[in-house]
Amino acid sequence: FGYGALMAGHDVVHYTFELSETNIGWRYDSRITGIPIKDIVENSTAVENVLNNFKGGKLIIKEYPTKRATVNDIKFHYQHLRASGYNPKLMIVDYPDLMRSRKGYDQKRFELECIYEDLRGLAMELKIPIVGASQVNRMGYGGDIIKVDKVGESMAKVQIADFIAT
Repeated sequence: FGYGALMAGHDVVHYTFELSETNIGWRYDSRITGIPIKDIVENSTAVENVLNNFKGGKLIIKEYPTKRATVNDIKFHYQHLRASGYNPKLMIVDYPDLMRSRKGYDQKRFELECIYEDLRGLAMELKIPIVGASQVNRMGYGGDIIKVDKVGESMAKVQIADFIAT
């Protein structure tokens, strides 16, 4: 989704809670340049040349430690970007299950429900799409087609989402 938006000329902000900003950046660099990730570093000059001539949108990647950031942290960072003149048309959250809920719950499924509700509310408030990824439960591994009953930890994630792709 991020690559597609960039290619269409839209600015993107990508929040990561799992991989480093560098690793996420290499993924985008590889996709844009066609150079495999394992060869990015040794072909840095070629990568830089392609990226300098890239006519698509601009990308900002922001890394947060696992289970440290809330939706409010993302909101404040996004507002800072807007105040500095950067106006992303797509937000990617990789991935919401690794965020911290603004409320503490005894069960993880309720925390996840809160996070996904807050992200949906943020998307409505900012009037931009927010794309997130989640994982399947044990029954979903190895399946060719993942149905909603195979979503990991909380069915509320499916009920809150406006669009789901597997």
